[in-house]
Amino acid sequence: MDGCGVRDFGGSAAHCDGILVDFLYGLRQGCGVRLLWVFLSLTVSLSASVREVVQVFQPLSFHGTDSAESFGENQIQQAGIRQSAMIVTGAMPETLILAVGQPSKLSVVGGDYPFTENNLLALCGIEVTAIMEDGLTVISLDLESMKIPEEVDLEVRRVLSLGIEAIEATLRHYYQGAIQAGRFEVQLTGLSEATESLRDLGREIRLKK
Repeated sequence: MDGCGVRDFGGSAAHCDGILVDFLYGLRQGCGVRLLWVFLSLTVSLSASVREVVQVFQPLSFHGTDSAESFGENQIQQAGIRQSAMIVTGAMPETLILAVGQPSKLSVVGGDYPFTENNLLALCGIEVTAIMEDGLTVISLDLESMKIPEEVDLEVRRVLSLGIEAIEATLRHYYQGAIQAGRFEVQLTGLSEATESLRDLGREIRLKK
């Protein structure tokens, strides 16, 4: 503890309570630079330790099952969007968006299921990234390593559409009731001559009317 009553906790998230005590003590003592250091340490520690339970929507393949859903006009697909609870740690909303593309296997009760992956984005090698700058979060779907497995009876455009719908559903659920949610834009990267026509799937996601 120094003259301002500030102790060195090494920036560990486990010592947030002690940092907060010193922050309040420094505030009473009128300490300047050291008070700022304590405040920044508290902010970093809390950011590193926050674990939030959120609802994440994912585009899932139902291959190997007897389930299917209708879409469009008289069309059937062995896929759909489902939600589940996840624990996320890190910058938001970037980490929340990354969760949509995380590997996911449907649980099996009372039988056997030979497949180990159901998330269409993971199955097809589509990488999801998100970067926020100046209030705009750019969501990228990278198709450079994309390959649709034989067991997935879907066109790539449908896979991407489901992925984008899942991202939008996740954001809408997370920001429901929020006064401001920022801006979001989906773009497709890693396009080749064969997939260039898919670029038109990129769009802005508007959460507030």
